[in-house]
Formats: sequence, structure tokens, C-alpha cells
Amino acid sequence: LVLSNIISKMILKEIDKRYQSCLGLLHDLNRSEDFLDIYPDSEQTVIPISAQFQADSNATSDAILDDQLAQLQLIQSIQQHKVNLTCQSLDVPMQLGSKDRTSVLKAPHNIYGRDKELETIIDIFSASILLPKKLNSGVVVVGYSGSGKSSLITEALSKITKLPRLGNQYVLVQAKFPQYSNTPFECLTGLFQDLFRVILEREQERETILLARMKKELGSDLVVLAEQLIPQLHTHFPNLPAMAKLSTMESLTRLREVICNWVLFVSRVLYRAAIIIFLDDLQWGDENSISMVKGLFNLDCPIFFFFAVRGNEIKDNSLVKSLILAMASQNPLRKITLEALDVASVTSIVGEMTGSANDKIQDLATIVTHKTLGNPFFVTQFVGRLYDEGLLIFNVDTQEWEYDIQSINDMGSTENVVLLLVDQIHKLPHETAHILQIGSCIGSVFPISLICELSQLPMSEVLERVSEALNRGFVQPKFTNSSVLYSNKDESSISKCSSNDDPKEFSFLHDRVHEGFYLSIPEDEKTALH
Repeated sequence: LVLSNIISKMILKEIDKRYQSCLGLLHDLNRSEDFLDIYPDSEQTVIPISAQFQADSNATSDAILDDQLAQLQLIQSIQQHKVNLTCQSLDVPMQLGSKDRTSVLKAPHNIYGRDKELETIIDIFSASILLPKKLNSGVVVVGYSGSGKSSLITEALSKITKLPRLGNQYVLVQAKFPQYSNTPFECLTGLFQDLFRVILEREQERETILLARMKKELGSDLVVLAEQLIPQLHTHFPNLPAMAKLSTMESLTRLREVICNWVLFVSRVLYRAAIIIFLDDLQWGDENSISMVKGLFNLDCPIFFFFAVRGNEIKDNSLVKSLILAMASQNPLRKITLEALDVASVTSIVGEMTGSANDKIQDLATIVTHKTLGNPFFVTQFVGRLYDEGLLIFNVDTQEWEYDIQSINDMGSTENVVLLLVDQIHKLPHETAHILQIGSCIGSVFPISLICELSQLPMSEVLERVSEALNRGFVQPKFTNSSVLYSNKDESSISKCSSNDDPKEFSFLHDRVHEGFYLSIPEDEKTALH
């Protein structure tokens, strides 16, 4: 039983719950001997794997029963030979992983110090969307770069979509405004394409009826949608007429009306299910997109907006200020400002990264808080820097992390995280850095296929180079349709789509990471890459 539990731990689905070190596994294997009282090898009998799992798929049920009966008889024989699998001196099962400590840092997966803000967001959502008469509402989360705006909203969404009162009456789409883009509606275009994918998947058994309904209710809007927003429509409607040409202003007005009609149509198809929209990096939104968001907020269908915006950039951004003021004056839009984390929260982050108890790293966390001003992203980068420079090391003998407070105290602070990241980028292998520099020219999310095309390297080579950046926490994998979250009666669809295959896209961990790689490109190479 003990060995079975050890093997089960080794193959757990969640990687973080498996053994993290060979030493931890070896300790448990050695410890398992204390739980076994087994006679000499000559008297032991090995129980074979059940024939039920080895049998041919065409085996009859009678044959399987015969095999199981044979195993029962074998077990009785073992008992007669007094092969005793009993605990010798312990009254409780053996605790696995008690000495399983890893000598490398782990990226934190939890958020700390934001419980109050998280509760507020859920309350605001419940007080609008969960009412009998659903009200359009939203939350704008404001904070400095790296303060955890996106992480907080993502955590809130994971809890909101599990609310029993919400059930399956919602659809969630999310997108991120790119920092370097001159294409109007680039961010929103992805949202509307995702909405089309959602209703196709929800109505796949009645796709013909859905498409007929789209043609009837949207009419000439289909042409504009196909030409300017959702090119996939051409596949389903191959004989659409040409789009009428208008002046620039008239074309924008028409597009706004078409988008509003499209969102209203989606709401009708989904029986007025709540449409939840998460727009990240609002401070980089273009004028036309900001104007469109204002229009969507006043539609007669239940919409809840999540905005993430850098607080230090709102003052100089009249577009964002006007959007927030306009929406707050007409609807219950709430603003939540993220402050710096306290020492206790930073201690929890450092504890998760090192796998240490809080009392073991209290002094380290205190100085990290001071050096990073309590910025969550700065904290992870700074601790990673300590590890890379040998100021935070794992002692294999004591199984504890060790650090030199005086040397850390002599280090500079991380007020400019971009400079810190650029310094870390220079330590990457040149091949890895070059791949990510190409990716930074594409955007915050970059398809591997496009990287292969631009670098003229095979997929396997590109993935191997990116893996180094993945291990260091610069990028994270994204899978097909990962921007869409929708609910139906199948519980598995409530979480983001995932795959066991190689990821099709990667995204930079943070926009500061994206910016750091972009700034690391020599000026004479930027033009060629673009």
C-alpha cells in the first residue's frame, strides 16, 4: 500500500503535487521499509498485475472472472505463508513528501494580500448580474505595473464562474490591448470572433438553424462583420455581396452600429446569458475602441466589464479617464485601487517560491518587501535575481534555503523593473533571447508557427529554445481558444481549454517582460525584424 501511494504521487495529474526532488522520493522509499515486515525473499510471493488489464480487449467476462478468482486464491496462499504487510511501530499512515524539497525556485500560483478586493469584486458582480433584472455593471482595477491587476481579475473570474446562482448563464471573453499597434479595433476584433466561436459551439447541434437566423436577423450587417471583424463568416456565408463603400466617419459609425447589433444578437441566442468581458491594459486602447466600449455598456443586454489599467498612466490618458467617468455616471462602475503588499503577503509569496515555512524566510521577506516596495511582480523578479546571483542557495545537507542578509541589503532596489528584466535577458542563451525578441515584435502573444516562419527554424528547435525562457518564467504557454471561457452543462467546459499537445502560442508573463525583450533588440535590427 505504501509503495502504491508513492507511485500514485509520482503520476499525479497536477505537476506541483508530484515529487519535486529525487531526494524526497528516495527518503520516502527508504522510510517505507519501516512500514513493511516481510519474510526472506524465498518466502515472498509477487502478486502479478491483474489479468483484467493485460487481457485482450476481446476477452470474455467469464475469463476475467476466472483470472480474478485465481488472484484471490493466490492472496490466500500468501497469507498462509505469513507474508505480513503491516505497520510495525506507527499507528498512522506514512506521510509522503515530508522531506521533498526542491533546490530550484517555483513560480507562485496563488495571489496574496488581495482578499478584501476579491470579495468586493464578487459582491459587485452578484449585486448586478445575479439580480432578477440584470444590470450592466463593471469593475476597473487600477494599480502600478506589476501590482497584480490581471491576476486578481483572473482569480475573481475563476470564483465568479463557479457561483451556483450564475449556473451556466454566462459567456466570458477576454482580450488585451497591445502596446504597439496602429490598427483600430484590433483588441475588440478578437473578442467578437470569440463570441462567434462560442455560439457556434453552443449551438453546434443546430448550426444550420443558427446560421439561417443570423442571415435573417443581421441582414446586411453580415457583410460588414465578415469584412471587418469576423472573416470566418465567409466560410459559412460564401456568397455575401460586396460591402458598400463609405467615407471614413460614416464607415466608423456603421461599424459601431454593426458591433452593437452583433452583441445584441449573441445575447438573444444565449437567452440573455450574462456577457462577461475582460479588457486588459486599457491604457493602451485606441480612441475608436474606447468609444465602442462606451456604446456596449449601454446596450439592453446584461454585460459585465472587467478593466485592468495602469494607475500611473491614467492621469495622462484622457481617453481612459473619459470612459471611466462616462460609465460611472450612468452605471454602477466601481474602481478598485491596488496598494503595495505588506510584509506578511510578501512572506507568503517568498514562502511559495522556496517551499519554506514563513518563519524560515521572515528576514528575507522583510528586506525583499523594502527593496521591491511591495510590488508582487517585482518580488518574484527580485527573488529570482537573488537565486541567479548565488545570494539565495539551497543547502542539500540541511534541506533549507540560505541567504546573506548583508549582501542582499547592499543590492540596489528594483524601482525600474524593465532595467532588471533587460539585465536578466542578457543572461539567457543568445538563441533563446533572439526567438523571444522576434516574438516581442509580434505582440504580447506570439504563435509558434509564425516564429518558425520568421526564424526559418523547425518547430522542434523553436520549442526547445523557448523552453529555457519558460523555465525562467519569462513566458507561459497558451493553447487554442484559451481566450474563450464559456459554460454549459458539461462541467469540463467551465475551465480554460487545454491540451496535452505542444502549445500553439506563447505569451509573455507580463507586459513589462514583453517591453524588456523589445527594448533589448539593437536599434539596427528592429527595422529588419518588423
